[in-house]
Amino acid sequence: MRKWTKKRLTGVPGSTILQSNLNMRVPVNNGVPNGTYTVVIGFVINTDGSLSDFSRLTNVGYGMEEETIRVIKNQAGGYQLY
Repeated sequence: MRKWTKKRLTGVPGSTILQSNLNMRVPVNNGVPNGTYTVVIGFVINTDGSLSDFSRLTNVGYGMEEETIRVIKNQAGGYQLY
């Protein structure tokens, strides 16, 4: 059985893509108060490298989790088991 470790977004391959593609207007348009927020998303990396079973592990709201899932889903594969 292969194991995955959780890592913070900083320094994780693809994190620049995520940060570059998030529409930061989504929470603003939904009335988010000023502040710093952390969003945690869960998903499964399948043996073929595709992603599935997305879930929100936080409930910050203001469309933040949904926007993060949208960006991750739009990224083409590239995930591999080691």
